[in-house]
Amino acid sequence: MSESARVPCPHCGGRVPVPRGHSRAKIRCGDCGYYAPVPENLRSEAADEADDLPVIAPDAVEPPRRRSRNDDDDDVPRPPPVPRSKPKKPAAKATARENPNPRDLRPEFVIPDGADLGPDLLEGNQVEHDDQAIPYRVPGDGTMACRECNFKLPLGSAFCVNCGLDFATKKKPKKRFQPIDREWEPRMNLTVRLQIFAGLQVLNVLVIVLLRENVSVVGALLALFFQGGLQAFLIGSFEKIAVHRTEKGVATMTKTWRFCFIPMTPAEIDWRKSHAIGVIHTHSLGFLEWLTFFYLLLLFVVPGIVFYFLVINPMRYQIVLCDIYGSVDEVIFRTTSDDQPEEICRVASTATGLTYRGTM
Repeated sequence: MSESARVPCPHCGGRVPVPRGHSRAKIRCGDCGYYAPVPENLRSEAADEADDLPVIAPDAVEPPRRRSRNDDDDDVPRPPPVPRSKPKKPAAKATARENPNPRDLRPEFVIPDGADLGPDLLEGNQVEHDDQAIPYRVPGDGTMACRECNFKLPLGSAFCVNCGLDFATKKKPKKRFQPIDREWEPRMNLTVRLQIFAGLQVLNVLVIVLLRENVSVVGALLALFFQGGLQAFLIGSFEKIAVHRTEKGVATMTKTWRFCFIPMTPAEIDWRKSHAIGVIHTHSLGFLEWLTFFYLLLLFVVPGIVFYFLVINPMRYQIVLCDIYGSVDEVIFRTTSDDQPEEICRVASTATGLTYRGTM
């Protein structure tokens, strides 16, 4: 095959010369870089000519002469001097900042310029269509992943701030939570209610004593029993909510009803099915409030009026559990106190992890 053998480039239309000894199916065009196919006859001719090339014995090749310091031959090109590597500066340390996601309490690490990025994340060789291997690499980003929770940490971290894994001992510390044991009762606590009930019993006895001449003994006892039972039902029937959390982080919410001052079996509130806890303002009243009002109004006019302004007229608050869209799942507590709703919601949110929505 002569040196003038050329193949057409299918991309630019140029003529690509085929050198002696070329046996590949394609050859790169020097003008556009596209690969032009080489016919089989040209490849076979190139292979035959490569076999006919003279073989030079290794002894016939003169070894390269080493240059000495006294050599003044300026015609021989000298290699450029290799620059000395400068001493590395100490790598800048990563800084932690607050996570932009308000629900994610984990810090966010910022890797500054000049920090040690660590080993390459990926490296290898990519084979092109001309059977040439082109190396590639993906540089590191200056972070390392926790082997337990896969949280991204700066290089050289001693422990994981997310799961607490110690990289040296490969152990996680035991989490201990602040215990919580809180209870709330609407309006008045049990002690105040018992004092009011005792005062009403004294009043009942005084009324019976004043009317002893007009009422028989049996009638007086029946009246005293009826008034005492009705007052015990109206004053001693109320609900109580409790929030508990152990040192291991186990949180529970329970609601207990008292009927005539007698506590019923506590009912556990299933807060895990909800997403948030919030407060609703309302003027709606329950059956007990209206029954108490009419009882006091018919029996004693003045106490009924006082009860209206102290209990019925004020704004009422309902503490509710709601889903992620804000729809109410369950009403867990009712009160007229202005301070109790926010306090209950914040304590419950801390113990259970529910989102506190505030006033809804």
